[in-house]
Amino acid sequence: MPFITVFQMSQLYRFILRVLWPLFHYALESVEYSEEDWKVYVDVNEKFGHAVKCLIHHDDIVWVHDYHLLVLPKLIRSIDERIRVGFFLHTPFPSSEVFRYLNILILRALPPRKEILESLLCSNLIGFHTFDYVRHFLSSCQHILQANVSPEYVDYCGCVTQVCVNPVGIEPDVFRVRRTRISSFTRNRKTMELISGKNQS
Repeated sequence: MPFITVFQMSQLYRFILRVLWPLFHYALESVEYSEEDWKVYVDVNEKFGHAVKCLIHHDDIVWVHDYHLLVLPKLIRSIDERIRVGFFLHTPFPSSEVFRYLNILILRALPPRKEILESLLCSNLIGFHTFDYVRHFLSSCQHILQANVSPEYVDYCGCVTQVCVNPVGIEPDVFRVRRTRISSFTRNRKTMELISGKNQS
């Protein structure tokens, strides 16, 4: 039996598609916040946390990917503080002004933006596609959490989290070598078919 139900996945994607995706892509007019969707989002992250707990050891490195699991780093850190956690965001990170907008949408005392930032800062390393996204993240940490920031790290409540820029893409040289090998293989196969008479018209 899967540890996440179809309903929970549906609710998870409701929060992602109605809040996180538009917020992270500056489509603020599309943001539709629901406390119920947020609770399900956290619950699904907790289920991932429980699943990870059964698999990891104190000297493991755990990589968490993307905005589906923004609160997972904190849950992993609560299992064992010695576990090293990396997080990579595959989307833009919005400017702090946009990220602070999340507070306007929510009337509760503890808005998710603070929980999200505090969870991400439970990672040892956070990777972003561009320096602009790093700058936006650092600015959000500084303005929302009053954290100490530098271009390479965030110091929050005595914990230091490194930040880095790692554009995702292909290795052009490796790609060229593989393409050459495939072309060579195709030519050799055609030559062998001609020699063996399999390619006669």
